[in-house]
Amino acid sequence: MNVVKMEMPQNMYSIKCPHTMTPTRIVVHNTANDASARNEIKYMQGNNKQVSFHIAVDDIEAVQGVPLDRNAWHAGDGANGTGNRQGIAIEICYSKSGGAKFEAAERNAAELIAQLLKERGWGIDKVTKHQDYSGKYCPHRTLDMGWQRFLDMVQGYMSGNSSGSGSTYTVQYGDTLTGIAKSLLGDASRYKEIAALNGIDNPNVIKVGQVLKIPGGYSDDSAPAAPSKSVDEIAQEVIAGKWGNGSERKERLTAAGYDYAAVQAKVNEIMGGSSSGTASSSIAVGDTVRITCSTYSTGQSIPSWVKNTTHKVSQIKGDKALLGYPDGIASWVPLSGITKA
Repeated sequence: MNVVKMEMPQNMYSIKCPHTMTPTRIVVHNTANDASARNEIKYMQGNNKQVSFHIAVDDIEAVQGVPLDRNAWHAGDGANGTGNRQGIAIEICYSKSGGAKFEAAERNAAELIAQLLKERGWGIDKVTKHQDYSGKYCPHRTLDMGWQRFLDMVQGYMSGNSSGSGSTYTVQYGDTLTGIAKSLLGDASRYKEIAALNGIDNPNVIKVGQVLKIPGGYSDDSAPAAPSKSVDEIAQEVIAGKWGNGSERKERLTAAGYDYAAVQAKVNEIMGGSSSGTASSSIAVGDTVRITCSTYSTGQSIPSWVKNTTHKVSQIKGDKALLGYPDGIASWVPLSGITKA
């Protein structure tokens, strides 16, 4: 992944990056705001606060503001702390509101980190989080969505970029690159590897009958792989829209080795409204609600602390609602998975 460099002004070195550094690790952060990578770097370089970091990553690009052979003040572990004096600080943008832009930024960050690890001959154990050094709940949204999930994403880029082509797959009606990556590689975020391997500039455009090269780790066996998730888990993903609709849903579930009838029955059971709360169809912007489902509209798991409190509906779009949390962060949740408090 290309990194755009915005040179730190020399007169700011004494404040932002006063010490030479030989990096030994990577420290991951979330910005907790919705600024772009370039704006993060501009703001960091343009004030006299000590707070600094090496690279900001958004949904489009990675921007470097501190040389990687200079320290930055980001980990909260003091003037001589390991995080501050030996860590390459990576800030992932758009974590306040989350959604598609944050998810894209996180994928880009995972790709960049994999690149940094490979360049230095490091393993995944060199990827750490801000929380490890100061106890601060950061990277907050990445932690909410699952730290191991993020490490697996990084590992996927490391493995995929070095393993070459594995086999081929012929695009079927209703297929998407993310769906193909999820079904064949077990990780939807690896769609970028498929796109890169096949020279696809726009990952949203693939054609029925198109033969795609698949990264190593996939073998085109005639029998579908054994299902890796329970019917309950898949039903929640169906409700979140991850498996499409109608015949597309049936084809994709069957191809992935799931019993379509059993999954659909569970979906109908969940959507049938067994909860004692108010039906989702009556929910409006401004209502106070509780979450009854287990996954966000993105398919990521909802932490228990989020489900154990109430939230305000700030926006409704189609079959999902944007909920605001007390810390100012907001996330999309299926309407079918919330009830009035």
